[in-house]
Amino acid sequence: GDLLGTSTEHLAKLKIKPGDTFSRTVIATDRDRVADFYMDQGYAYANVNPLTNLDAKNRILDLTYEVQPGQKVRFERIEMVGNSKTREKVIRREMRIYEGELYNQTGINTSKARITALGFFDKVEITTQKGSADDRMVARVEVKEKSTGTFQVGAGFSSYENFILTGQISQNNFFGWGVFFEGVPIGWL
Repeated sequence: GDLLGTSTEHLAKLKIKPGDTFSRTVIATDRDRVADFYMDQGYAYANVNPLTNLDAKNRILDLTYEVQPGQKVRFERIEMVGNSKTREKVIRREMRIYEGELYNQTGINTSKARITALGFFDKVEITTQKGSADDRMVARVEVKEKSTGTFQVGAGFSSYENFILTGQISQNNFFGWGVFFEGVPIGWL
């Protein structure tokens, strides 16, 4: 197919080597690795097909990966959905893909991991769909927010202090800015 670089460079990416035992799992992993390489270069619709030619008499399988990169694609828009409390800029600062840049699969995966690591969401999904033209794509970041605050109240009795009443408030996503807030404990009686 249409290779970026040389065949030798692509062969170095593959785990399977001549003489290895046939494994569908290894072939699928190698196919995904080559496809991810093309996707990181902006070819969002890269198609990598493993083609086989079986020599049944000698029990040998010839394996060829056919690469069809398609055209380069840019992010037209990045949409945020489901962030009712968290501000959009908190999510965007964790993104590693940007509007106007070439499609990048590793950037999408890294963005999802960074948004999840914030700890503000139960679910983070990044999906893509065709944009206004064939060379444009819209990325949709869908999140489901989870409770990030706590309120604690305690009471006790001591022979030294008599009655003790305490309380504490903490919020991991204070006013949706992605900032941690912990209130001062409420005093003693």
